[in-house]
Amino acid sequence: MRQRFLLGKLILAPALALLILVIVAGGQILSSRDLLSDVRSIDETLAALHANGEALERLHASEIALKLFQAQEGPQAENLRSQLTTEASRLRALAPDLAGAASLGADSGHADSSKAEADLLVELCNLLDHISASPNPRTFSSEALHLQAQVNERLKKREQAYHQILAERAANARQESETAVPFAILLTFVGFLAAFMTSLVSARGFFASFNNLAEAMRRLARGEPGLADISAELGREFSEVAEALDLFQRTSHEKQAAVEALAESEEGLKRILDAAPVPLALTSVARGKVVYANKLCHTLFQVEGPSEGMDVRKFYTNPDERDKLIEQIRRHGEVREYELSMRRADGSDVWVLVSAAPLSYRGETVFVLGYHDITERRSLMARLSDSEERLRVIVEATPVPLVLTRIADDSLLYVNRHSLDLFHVPEGMNVLGSPASDFWVDTAERAKMKDLLIAGGGKLHSLETRLKRYDGGWFWALLSATSTEFKGEPVLLVSVEDVTPRKELEQELRRHATTDFLTGIANRRHFIDMAEREFARAKRYGHTLSVVMLDIDRFKRINDTFGHPTGDKVVRAMAAICQKALREIDHLGRMGGEEFAILLPETSLEKALQAAERVREAVETSPVELDDGQPPISFTTSAGVAAMSAKDMGFDQMLSRADRALYAAKKAGRNCARPAEE
Repeated sequence: MRQRFLLGKLILAPALALLILVIVAGGQILSSRDLLSDVRSIDETLAALHANGEALERLHASEIALKLFQAQEGPQAENLRSQLTTEASRLRALAPDLAGAASLGADSGHADSSKAEADLLVELCNLLDHISASPNPRTFSSEALHLQAQVNERLKKREQAYHQILAERAANARQESETAVPFAILLTFVGFLAAFMTSLVSARGFFASFNNLAEAMRRLARGEPGLADISAELGREFSEVAEALDLFQRTSHEKQAAVEALAESEEGLKRILDAAPVPLALTSVARGKVVYANKLCHTLFQVEGPSEGMDVRKFYTNPDERDKLIEQIRRHGEVREYELSMRRADGSDVWVLVSAAPLSYRGETVFVLGYHDITERRSLMARLSDSEERLRVIVEATPVPLVLTRIADDSLLYVNRHSLDLFHVPEGMNVLGSPASDFWVDTAERAKMKDLLIAGGGKLHSLETRLKRYDGGWFWALLSATSTEFKGEPVLLVSVEDVTPRKELEQELRRHATTDFLTGIANRRHFIDMAEREFARAKRYGHTLSVVMLDIDRFKRINDTFGHPTGDKVVRAMAAICQKALREIDHLGRMGGEEFAILLPETSLEKALQAAERVREAVETSPVELDDGQPPISFTTSAGVAAMSAKDMGFDQMLSRADRALYAAKKAGRNCARPAEE
């Protein structure tokens, strides 16, 4: 019996040791599987968070591009139109990532929300494409901004949710790793004691193996570098933990790729900031440093050289104002036209209107700050007190006509003596309270002035328009305006300069530059300019176009026989006869000497020949009356006609063919019209 008992103990001891070792290995496998599951979940959450963050970055960039596009005109607007299309394409490329984002273990509503946000993003991209291609983009701008705000709010909520999930799963992974280490040590120690009863060599090998595993897991839990070495070590001990570490390594490479993509995105954002027509800067909320500033911002604050890393507080006259600004942004999500006194790099003060909004940039929260210099306006406001009497003294002392109008109802609040004289207002007549629009020839021009004021941040310089005088006459005026406040309400201070003499001189110079002095019709250069525009239009839309070249027959004989004054009369008569025979859409020009040209839009070769014949017959039957009782003289004309053909690459080719046809008419005996050869 005792032998059986001893035999049983001898058999049971190694069996028990083997069983304990199996339990230890099983515990390690389960712990490793839990850790691997947490790592994979964290990896999925990071991918979703990255997609969400990149969408927010691109959304902010598109919002800045859209607002800049609204404020610009001309070539700058065309550049921003292209930038707007680019931002729409980048946003559209992110939509599949948002739609495919994992629900992260939440209910199905998260997946539906991801699909809805992706659909909203695609809708926004389509709207941005439509705006960039539309000739009147303002119609859809407000809808696009509203949709941007809606998508932005939803993406921010998702970002908060991802951060919360990431924190929870990181805590779970940390707790499991911290629990697994002491548990593994305990089981390893028990297994060592049991195995020692069977084989000291085996026990020593097992102990060393599990001790290595425990140490590697401790290093993993502490986040020490050298993941490749740990992976190789655990690969010898436990393949699934090594797989988890491989996942960490792949995540590291993916993060590096994301960093490179983010750098490219940052360069795009910087290009948008540099193209902006207003001073813009990015500042770090936590560090209080300048992250980036465009050239206009450098000019405003007189900063020479790089501004990155500069302490933003040095630019505040009162550093506490920055804390107030931050509080306003956190409370309302953004700040618009916040009035501040700031300090330039040279120590001088500048008053600005600040508009600011938060933005995620380089992994931290920054403020996008836009500045508008109101120092000059503040200086004017300092001189204008709420006292109407003091205002009258200042305005009356100004040597130029000044008008003060209320923006709300467009009524006149005050005009100085120079303005009353300029507008011919009778002595003693009270015009205060009258609508300012009564003094505009075209009220649409006043609406245009208000739009320019808004685009110019409350300032307008050198707008030319026509204004009405009190007696009904009108004059050309050069306007400059500034929006300000008077008695707590917005007003417009306008200076008026009479530029009528200059405009009349410009018109006279323009007339001399485009008109033949003898006949009053278009000269050669002006006729060619008009003809080239008509040629381009006809080519673009596939319309017909013809030209007639005319020449007074034997004009030299007329000059030699009757003298040059009579020759001038004949030339003027020729021009008058042509004008009577033409339509409103036709163009007549004197090409030089006795040569004339007629441009006939929407006219075929056959119809043009008929028109040339009408002119020829009218010339033949219209003698020119002479002075001093001399008998009238008759004259004739020859004509060459050419129609635009597919081979013509420019109007000059048409004109050359018509000239050759005119030469053929001269050769055929004069007083006739000939078509050009194709």
